[in-house]
Amino acid sequence: MLWMAMLALLGTAQAGFDHSVYDQLLRRHVNLAGGDYAGLAKDQAALGPYVRSLATADMRTMARRERIAFWVNAHNALTLHVIARHYPLRSISDLDEGTVRASTRFLVAGQRVSLKQIETVIVPHMGDPRIHAALNVGARGSPPLANSAYQGVGIESQLEAASLRWSRRGGIRVDRSRKTVRLCSTFATLGRDFVPTWGREHFDIPGVDGVVEAGINFFAQRHDPGTRAWLQEGGYAVVPLTFNWDLNDRRGIR
Repeated sequence: MLWMAMLALLGTAQAGFDHSVYDQLLRRHVNLAGGDYAGLAKDQAALGPYVRSLATADMRTMARRERIAFWVNAHNALTLHVIARHYPLRSISDLDEGTVRASTRFLVAGQRVSLKQIETVIVPHMGDPRIHAALNVGARGSPPLANSAYQGVGIESQLEAASLRWSRRGGIRVDRSRKTVRLCSTFATLGRDFVPTWGREHFDIPGVDGVVEAGINFFAQRHDPGTRAWLQEGGYAVVPLTFNWDLNDRRGIR
């Protein structure tokens, strides 16, 4: 019966994709100091099946919020998977002559994609630049990796929490005494995704334009009122924050 089939499909969409195994892995091996990659390398019996389960996910049964959670988790889990398989290493950029994020493809939701494609092609089409605050590339220069899986039902609060962590931990560095602002180099390549929401239409900062203005507006909104007002006044130099590709390994290689 058609109506029964439709109800079944709706029920599947509400349930979403099961990230519980991945969630447990994060809780065991990740904190704000980084990932326990030695532990993850030993826990492949759990990580491997979750990575394989991504291949058959059906986007048609997911609401938008579920799709956002799915692609964030897929990107981060596959990053952990790559690192754990090659651990110990100093940096993910040591793999495949620095191209592993673009050269290695995975079967996800029925399509072959690279980590770079998720970040630069799939995520921008979702229309929420805060997703970039949730993506971690296994490097100290990345936004901090959350120690729990993203879930469709709580995605709004999770993305906002990720944005706040990024603003406080490496996204921007403000030196009011020297009148300098160091902005995460992410905005050199992905900043265009922030412009529609956080560009001059949000707040026109004197002397600052384009993706830089969008980035500063984004982070200013998540700082204390005094810092926010200082950032919005302009009159400072903006320099890129060099990306740190060192592995965000909380234990360090022994």
